[in-house]
Amino acid sequence: MENNEIHDNTVGIGLYHPAAAGLPQDQWLPAPYGNWHIVNNYVHDNYGNGFWCDWDCIGAKITGNLVVNNTEAGIFYEASFGNAQINNNTMQGNCVNESGESLFHCAEIYLNDSQGVEIAGNS
Repeated sequence: MENNEIHDNTVGIGLYHPAAAGLPQDQWLPAPYGNWHIVNNYVHDNYGNGFWCDWDCIGAKITGNLVVNNTEAGIFYEASFGNAQINNNTMQGNCVNESGESLFHCAEIYLNDSQGVEIAGNS
């Protein structure tokens, strides 16, 4: 996914394993759930996370995006692992619904229960 403007949605960009989306196993499609490339997008003014990758987002590359004014985290990477990169993104003004809460509640980049993720060069 490259060079798009994503705005005014419940979640800007959401990538989920079918189980995380609540689908019963008999409705899962055989598809890879990794190696997403999210590059040079403008993600803004969504009611929720700007970008949310949940459960087995293996090898995702989230780079060069402008992620601003989303009501929750700018980038939320959850329950995923393996060779992922979150780098050179610009985030500003996210977490507006969480104002006054602890950082545990929200952050510009929120990594939860994940490993093997390189986070570098973001501002």
